Amino acid sequence: EEEYQSLIRGRNYLWKMRNALHIVAGRREDRLLFAHQVKLAKFFGCSDDDSNKAVEKLMKPYFRTVKELRHITSMLQQHLFETIFAPKRLKIKAINERFRLVDGYLDFADPAQIDQIPQILVEACTLFQNNEKIRGVRSSTLRLMRSKRRLINRQLRLRQDVQASLISIFSQEQRLLETLKLMDDTNLLGRLIPQFKQITGQLQYDLFHVYTVDAHLLNVIWHLHQLNRPETAQELPAASEAMKRLVKPERLFLAGLFHDIAKGQGGDHSQLGEVQSYRFCKDAKMSEYDAHFVAWLVRHHLAMSFTSQREDLNDPEVISRFATKVGNQEHLDNLYLLTIADMRGTGPSVWNDWKGKMLEHLFLATSRALLTNTLPHDEVMPRIQEVQLDSLAQLNKQPRLKTSAQKIWELLDDDYFLSYDANTIAWHVEKLSNASAIDFPLVAFRTHPSIEVVQVLVFATSSDELFTIVAGALDRQHLNVVEARMHPLPNGLTAYTFVVLTPDSYASQSERYLRSSEDEVYHSIINRKIEHSPRSVAPHRVAQHMQFPTRAVFSHSPGSDYTMMEISARDRPGLLYLVVRTLLKHRIKLLSAKITTSGVRVRDVFFIVDRDGNYLADKKSQTVLANDIREAVDSLTHSASQRNTQLKEHS
Repeated sequence: EEEYQSLIRGRNYLWKMRNALHIVAGRREDRLLFAHQVKLAKFFGCSDDDSNKAVEKLMKPYFRTVKELRHITSMLQQHLFETIFAPKRLKIKAINERFRLVDGYLDFADPAQIDQIPQILVEACTLFQNNEKIRGVRSSTLRLMRSKRRLINRQLRLRQDVQASLISIFSQEQRLLETLKLMDDTNLLGRLIPQFKQITGQLQYDLFHVYTVDAHLLNVIWHLHQLNRPETAQELPAASEAMKRLVKPERLFLAGLFHDIAKGQGGDHSQLGEVQSYRFCKDAKMSEYDAHFVAWLVRHHLAMSFTSQREDLNDPEVISRFATKVGNQEHLDNLYLLTIADMRGTGPSVWNDWKGKMLEHLFLATSRALLTNTLPHDEVMPRIQEVQLDSLAQLNKQPRLKTSAQKIWELLDDDYFLSYDANTIAWHVEKLSNASAIDFPLVAFRTHPSIEVVQVLVFATSSDELFTIVAGALDRQHLNVVEARMHPLPNGLTAYTFVVLTPDSYASQSERYLRSSEDEVYHSIINRKIEHSPRSVAPHRVAQHMQFPTRAVFSHSPGSDYTMMEISARDRPGLLYLVVRTLLKHRIKLLSAKITTSGVRVRDVFFIVDRDGNYLADKKSQTVLANDIREAVDSLTHSASQRNTQLKEHS
């Protein structure tokens, strides 16, 4: 009867949503697109507040209804399969006094026991996880577990044996995800961890979270489990080694389940989640250290991605601050693994090879600082010597290049050797050594041998305009810049380096495309082609309904000689060019840049100095610069939106 009523409620709810969808669309429309979600939220009287957006309020009951219907229909399908295809004689084997196997599927020996011993609902889950002979759970058993879920109240939940069973589930990687899904499908997970019930169906209204929060958390658990697979050792060797070092994997898996558990509650979900995860761990009788460990991971689960994508990882002070934050290798290992799983489990647009390399760079640099118990700036010279020796080893077959390398390196400062791996430095030496005077400006493209990115080297006479020229040329070739650096030499030349991602459409002809891009950059420099009109692209149909105001924020760390300018804006072609052209207008010098894209939003970090090489101290100048950047970026975005509107009206 309860299942029947759930199906009827679900049908009526979907009918209501579908009818409203037809009304707001003005026609028959059965696709719940983003544009319609915004209108439906307004239609049903939903409004934004400090905790949730109107669309999130609309969609939460929708996702919960769909999830409930999926569980019931899946259970019904299994029941019909068992009924129709069941053998005439069932093979029944007792497991213990409370459970049995029916043709390899778990079943209660006596369902009446559940009312007297409700904790056997949890025992069923642990039994399923630990016994590989169990093929699955019978549909009748699933129905019983769902119907009896309300027997799990606070008093039962806090029983020591129930908490011990719950922690034991997280301490074993065997069938962990399958067990959590079993608990989720039967609604036991939300009864045992009430915070999980609160985020079930919680929409994350942005363009890079493609799952609801509950689905994302289980997806993160899956990605954590994948890090233990043999193939991970090739793709992510540092993560594979860190996984082997885990002393108590249950702490990492608990942090994976709790890291976003406080979303939709208002306030900072990391801080709220820290409190809730600590309280859960203490209720589960975990030690004070382990409870704080899990809570620390939840509190800082965004710290590593933030640092790797927005700060200069070649700045010793950055590594020093991060090493101080993590404190020891155990915390670093767990945070690194959680960050990887969180990014990979968020959506396809969040993770890429380059972001993985930046994370690994931060992880290894911090590991070195923790291992030697010294500040990173004490390691600068040993690291430089190491990368130089490795570069020379790669040039070993060409003695002439080894001699050239020493002459070239005498012109470069320490920052250069801290910015690249040995293979990249060896490539730079090869290109510079084989170039003659008539080849300048030197422009070289190559696909990195171990990362799916393209590296660009430009070596030319120092010029304030050159960075802007190259940025415009790269944009004309539809190349997406993710990192940019410049290294002035005392002889009046400057080395400019870029890391770019190529368009997918050109993957099959990458070499020819890269040679074409080389020509475009070379001729742009020769012809001093500063002016460039970035192509006008209408915003993504989903992004049109989201607000991404362009902002520029300036900060300066004591002791540093540069200003960090962080720009957040809607992603669009030519964004880097527009920014550096504005910097050129203000006679601001760019030292390096890091570009991070999440969905259709970018957060770019620029390290800049004034014309005299000092950080920007004048607040008024910062305000004027920020306004000019916002005007330059928004003017093109507005023109693209207007063009899109005109096309719609025309059609």
